[in-house]
Amino acid sequence: MRAITRRNTRRLMASGLVALAVLAGAVLAVALGLPADFPDLLSGPARTEGRDVRVIDGDTIDLNGMRIRLLGIDAPERGQICRNATGQTFDCGAAATAALSTLVAGQNVRCRLYGRDRWQRHLGVCDAGAHEVNRFMVETGRARAYGKNPVLQVVEVFSWLGRRGFWDGVFPSPRQWRRMQSEHSRPEN
Repeated sequence: MRAITRRNTRRLMASGLVALAVLAGAVLAVALGLPADFPDLLSGPARTEGRDVRVIDGDTIDLNGMRIRLLGIDAPERGQICRNATGQTFDCGAAATAALSTLVAGQNVRCRLYGRDRWQRHLGVCDAGAHEVNRFMVETGRARAYGKNPVLQVVEVFSWLGRRGFWDGVFPSPRQWRRMQSEHSRPEN
């Protein structure tokens, strides 16, 4: 049996403090509703990069065969109608897709991955050239902040105040538009 020395006592106390910190972190994660893969996030996100990029829509890309949903943003769906400053209607989902396509065209795209969504798409924050893609889409008024990311929420407010992109006219929430579409597609009883 080891003799209890100051050195051993310090080691035991240090390992106990680490265990207590991990337990406190887990309790805090549950209380805050953090994702189930929260402990993995502490070691840093997985990463992927490449030039083989295909834009699916304004908030989803396919990078090297991996489907990635841009974390923290919600872009209009294809077929979603917006109005510009003069009142003309246009497909803002197609416009968001085109803006994202232009941004990533010919670029080496680098993504940090933070788990998966309910459709098993990777959730990522991506960079193309000098731009963080997620932020760029919100900043230019091509997407809305989605979730609890305070930085993107502030970016959205400034985009709205500056009447950038779709904010120049009427830009309905993509979430509300999807809800209305699903209600209209339900059969009447």
